[in-house]
Amino acid sequence: TLGGKLCVLPPFDRTLAKHNGGSVGVCNGFLQYDLSEMMQASSLIRPGTVIHAAFWIRDPANADGFVFSNGLEFTLCQ
Repeated sequence: TLGGKLCVLPPFDRTLAKHNGGSVGVCNGFLQYDLSEMMQASSLIRPGTVIHAAFWIRDPANADGFVFSNGLEFTLCQ
């Protein structure tokens, strides 16, 4: 699909939306999230948890209106 594919099964959680600070029509934005924002989105995040993450980005220029970033997997340590 044009916008991408969400390759995870529910349940999944989303952090609050952010503006990337970029200019319309130019890919010059920047997004940054920290662990505390992820913890606010899900009560399941604790040491030892394996996280599968991706950005779900609104993109009005795309025919689907959105895109997904590549996925990322990491394990939380203490």
